[in-house]
Parts: sequence; C-alpha cells; structure tokens
Amino acid sequence: MLLSTLVIATGCAPKKPAIQRSGRPADDSDAVLTVDGEDVTLRDFQWRLNSLPVYAHARYATIEQQQNFINAVLQFEVMADVAEQRGYGDDPRVVDHMMDAAAEEIVDQRVREEQGELTDAAVRAYYDAHIADYSEPRKRRASIFVAADRDAVAGVVSDVRRLDASRRLDVFAQRARAASISPTASVGGDAGWFVEPTGEETDGWKTRTAPRVFALAGVGAVSDPFEIDGRWTAVIVSAVRPAQPEPFDDVEAQVRQALREHRRDAIRTAYLRELRKRYDVDVEKKRLVELARSARSKTKKSRP
Repeated sequence: MLLSTLVIATGCAPKKPAIQRSGRPADDSDAVLTVDGEDVTLRDFQWRLNSLPVYAHARYATIEQQQNFINAVLQFEVMADVAEQRGYGDDPRVVDHMMDAAAEEIVDQRVREEQGELTDAAVRAYYDAHIADYSEPRKRRASIFVAADRDAVAGVVSDVRRLDASRRLDVFAQRARAASISPTASVGGDAGWFVEPTGEETDGWKTRTAPRVFALAGVGAVSDPFEIDGRWTAVIVSAVRPAQPEPFDDVEAQVRQALREHRRDAIRTAYLRELRKRYDVDVEKKRLVELARSARSKTKKSRP
C-alpha cells in the first residue's frame, strides 16, 4: 500500500481516458467505434496501444488482431459506463483497485523510460550468464528387472555383477525377457530415459526410481534390490546423457522476455527505494503485533 499512498501524495489519480464526442473535423482522430453516442477515436486507440509494453504491440499487427483489440476496448467502455451509472466509482473496493492500478502505472512509466530497447547482444549475454536455466537436465537410460520375490531379483543382480562390463547389459536384458514381471520385459527391461531429480517432479514409479538410477556409478552399474509399489526391483544404467544447453535460436524469445522482466524488477525495486526516501515512513511494530494476533484469532474461529 506504500506506493498507493505515494500516488495520493503526489496527486496522481487514475481515470478513464476521455472519450471524444462525435462531430469533430475529419482527421487522424476520427471515430473507430461509437458507444451510446460517444466516439472512441483513432487517437484514443493509439493512446491505449502506446500504454502497452513495446513487445505487446506485435500482438495487434494484423486486421484480425486489431479487431480483437477493438472488441476488448468495446467491452471495457460498455462495462465502465454501466459501473459509472451504478455509482461504483465511489465504492471503497473500486477506489482501492483504481489506486493500485495508478501505482502500477507509475512504475510502468518509469520502466518504459529507463528500460530502453533490448539489443541482441544484451539478450545473448543474458543467455550465456543463465545457461543453466536454458539447458536440458542430465538424463540416464536404464533397464529394470521386477519380481515379486526379493531373492529372485538378488540372484539376477549377483549374476550380472560377476560379468565384465561389456556383457552386463545383454545378460540383464536376457534375464528380464525371461523372468521379469514388468511390462518392460518384452523389450529386455528397457524403461527409457530418467531425468535427474529436482524435487519438483510429480509422483510416479519413475520419479521414485530416478534417485536409484542416478546413485549408480555409470553405464553397466547395477543397483541392489529395492521395493517399490509392493514389488522388488533392480535397475542397470544403459546410457548417460549430460546436461545440454538448448540452442539460443530455439529459446531467444524466452530469454528476451526473461531479461525484460529482470530489468523491470530491478528498475521497480530501485524506484520504490527512491520513493521511500522521499517520505517519512514510521512503522508502529506494536500495531503489527495486534494485527497479527487478530488475524490468528479469526483463523482459529473459522476452523471447523
């Protein structure tokens, strides 16, 4: 709410752009549409477009996209007129939303003034500095042997581990085809690629098996028997793929947007810090304690 307070202090108030009446001389501001006798002019539309971020202008480059924009403006004008007729302009909730919008507009204006154009060199530099964000994670391919009995799995593990590394994968696949109860038995136990766990995966047998796969030394390494979903399993690593950066050309738009947001956040933070220095802000910590206590009390009362 600090920025909203600053908006009031600086005399900035949000308002709907003035709608020009019909009957104006024919020029580049001629009406694009008329709502209940009031014209929304070309100049009004240009004002709205200019209020959008530069990168958003590309969304309205065709006639069809322009029509969508007109429809959005029309909806806004109609709803705004209805709200005005019903006196919503004085509703405290509406006023709060208006002040929030005004506060955001102040920040957006500062961003537009300072951000400037994103050069190709700046975008590439951001990509190079954050290459981990645009890389495919490490992957490992593995095969599994599944049985209802732990001893059956332990026997396969023991037999395979006695072999030279060059023979382990073939023998493991033969044993999987012959005795595994997994649906992967028909393909020698091949369970495909496992992605290195990050802790954000959805639950599933592959998610729960992945830590076992990545705990192994490398190709040909076999795990001890472990239980999962009520069955005993062993895994063997068949291939390893290191993390691979996605080509810059494939993610350029994504990188450009990330850099734009990064710059916006930095400008916003600096601007808010600058504004705070202009005003004498005194936080009553005792009142905060009272508010927290009141919130906890209401939360307890709302519980069933």
